[in-house]
Amino acid sequence: MKIVTFEVEKKRKLGILNADGQWVYPLECFGMEYRRMEEAIEELSESEIQLLNHMAGKDPYTVQGAARIGEVKILAPILRPKQDVICLGVNYMAHAEESARYKKEDFDGERPHAVYFSKRVNGATGDKEGIPRHGDIVKRLDYEVELAVIIGKDASHVSREEAKHYIFGYTIINDVSARDIQDRHNQWYFGKSLDGFFPMGPCIVTFDEIAYPPKLSIRSFVNGELRQDSNTECLIFDIDHIISELSKGMTLKAGTIIATGTPAGAGLGFDPPKFLKTGDEVVCEIEGIGKLTNRVVEDKENRTITLFAVNKDLEEDIQADMDIRQYEGYEVVENLVLTHTDLKAENTKEEPDKVVPVSGKNAKVEAGCLKAVLPARSWNVIVLKG
Repeated sequence: MKIVTFEVEKKRKLGILNADGQWVYPLECFGMEYRRMEEAIEELSESEIQLLNHMAGKDPYTVQGAARIGEVKILAPILRPKQDVICLGVNYMAHAEESARYKKEDFDGERPHAVYFSKRVNGATGDKEGIPRHGDIVKRLDYEVELAVIIGKDASHVSREEAKHYIFGYTIINDVSARDIQDRHNQWYFGKSLDGFFPMGPCIVTFDEIAYPPKLSIRSFVNGELRQDSNTECLIFDIDHIISELSKGMTLKAGTIIATGTPAGAGLGFDPPKFLKTGDEVVCEIEGIGKLTNRVVEDKENRTITLFAVNKDLEEDIQADMDIRQYEGYEVVENLVLTHTDLKAENTKEEPDKVVPVSGKNAKVEAGCLKAVLPARSWNVIVLKG
């Protein structure tokens, strides 16, 4: 089963892809009211998974609420991970060799212990969304295709033999990396944690769909050129080892994302290195999961700001205005009114960044004030794009 987070008619939902991957079936069609992927990971029962596997094979014209894949926007499966992503460094031997060569270090071919680090993710980047260039601080931008494991239930002191029973599923990630920041700070955290550096998706494939341990073709392309080409069976430290070792000292909570490492062929591995530039398209592909496609964009091209105009306590419409000169030049790409019911259904918990009423969709922000009528007892959610 392939489960996705998607947006349709300005609402975010969970769904499954049908057998040929051309249709999305919302989970709510089957009486499942999960609104966030984390909820589904923690609470989906075995019987619900069996039902969804069965329904994925149904004719889309018999499934109420089914939508063609082209009519919805596929988002990152887990939009905002609860914790930092756990990553493995140099977990394919060939990548260990090219990494040592790039850093002009000796490499003896030995990897007695796994290398773990973490990656901060304020918001995951979905399929076909942009990777921000961060050109003001990054000169050597790199890509890394990786198989990510999603933990399905809390794991503590798990043996190698038990490890697979704690896996919910798998997805693709691109561990975007700023090599110059890594080198400058002599560690990986900052250089791998810039905003937009965690493309993920397009779906999560549940554990039961892929033979264990996964032996999957893993590849990446830049502008159509094959860069990385390996198989997940080449991991130095396999998934059983990773889950067992980590869980001996820390509890892996349900929803934890573990990126298992990247094979050879990252930009740093070429002579001269092939780093990314604005406009480059990166495709990360793993057999049985799908393709994750992202283009490198200039920072402003990819910048969106969500603003909230709050009028939840008033019983009648009001006229409102506000000075929003700091957003001059931005375009209003969404102006969505949410009722209290909508907010509850979406499980919205974010604090408003700004209290800003605006006019209509596609209005241009100019110096001064924008005016709007705020409907009684509602929230206006405004997205600006620079």
